[in-house]
Amino acid sequence: MPLNKVLLAVDDSDYARKATELLCEMAADNKHLHVDVLYVMEPIPPLISGPTRDQLYKDLEAAARTILAPHKDLLDKAGIANTTRISQGNPGTQILELARGEKFDMIAMGSRGRSSVTEILLGSVSQKVLQYYHGPVLIAR
Repeated sequence: MPLNKVLLAVDDSDYARKATELLCEMAADNKHLHVDVLYVMEPIPPLISGPTRDQLYKDLEAAARTILAPHKDLLDKAGIANTTRISQGNPGTQILELARGEKFDMIAMGSRGRSSVTEILLGSVSQKVLQYYHGPVLIAR
């Protein structure tokens, strides 16, 4: 199956970096591949409002761009066309909604990220994606 469109879900973990490196190796000769690199920010609690909420969003977005940068650099160095994207919400849900809505050929991600306590108790993002996505998923460890 040729890969033309891949969703690479990242965070600041070593596992996400490994997923990016594996994708670069797999796609070394694929000149048609385009990778969407996605980082999902945690939602801002509804109790935070006004200017404080706006500043917190700006800070989270700046941190997200910092997390995306090394993944984009690796893809650029490998000659792989890519676009970075930032989303906000539950990471597993956001990844699945984007992947289904835009019909990616594959999802690539790390096996474990910087999980919140909720994710540790309810299951990891990679487990959720594996369970609910009906297409190829590359999980790097």
